[in-house]
Amino acid sequence: MAENRYCVVFEGALLEDGPEREARQLLSALFRRGPDEVRQLLDGRAHVVADAVTREKAEEYLALLRRAGIASRVVHADEA
Repeated sequence: MAENRYCVVFEGALLEDGPEREARQLLSALFRRGPDEVRQLLDGRAHVVADAVTREKAEEYLALLRRAGIASRVVHADEA
């Protein structure tokens, strides 16, 4: 039986109270992306930032992103 896989979806925005500078720095470090690429992630559109990972790993990513004030969610891989 295959293990369920999940995706972490970044909503392209910060949570209402999220500090933008720190969030951009975290995104840059987490995903090893430069400032221009991070700016593109903050375009208001949804982006899959972790694809086909275990539920446990998806929840780890989600916790990191939310702690940094980044709007995100976990969805089943079939829904992404």
